[in-house]
Amino acid sequence: MIKGKKVILRTFRESDLEEFMRKTEVLEKSGEWWPGSLFSDVSWKKRYSENGFWEYLNGKMAITTLEGRLIGNINFFKGIPYTEGLEIGYRIYEPSDRGKGYMSEALSLFLGYLFSTRPVERLQVCYIEGNEASRNVAEKCGFVREGTLRNAVFHRGRYRDLGISSLLRADYEKAKA
Repeated sequence: MIKGKKVILRTFRESDLEEFMRKTEVLEKSGEWWPGSLFSDVSWKKRYSENGFWEYLNGKMAITTLEGRLIGNINFFKGIPYTEGLEIGYRIYEPSDRGKGYMSEALSLFLGYLFSTRPVERLQVCYIEGNEASRNVAEKCGFVREGTLRNAVFHRGRYRDLGISSLLRADYEKAKA
């Protein structure tokens, strides 16, 4: 468990699964930027039973308030297989919980965890162009915009560009010092 001033990051518990599935199954609540992929309850339960959503190169943590209310998740995974580093994804479930600084703190805590526990040189985030909230969270946490992946994702009926930003270990350590 990693505790901040506003949020707690922790691995998922079996008791979180029902709430997690309910919070991620309503596309209208996911916001205009979240990919429209749906997974069945059977699929989520199977994935959880295999590894608790946690492996060395692929992990998902729950984001809760200090009181323990599940508000989102943050994950890391090996993005492009032939590149160094990991990609990070993040999500706040309810629109009423967005814009309160939860994700900026969660990402900051997560970066500290990954850089202290993994021999990783580079972390990156991708976001659909126009998703200024996600881009701002990344930049607030030290990520530097690198460019655009043109027509990289099919989202809500059309191909969209992805912005890509990265944070190198040396830049993270310099900012921390």
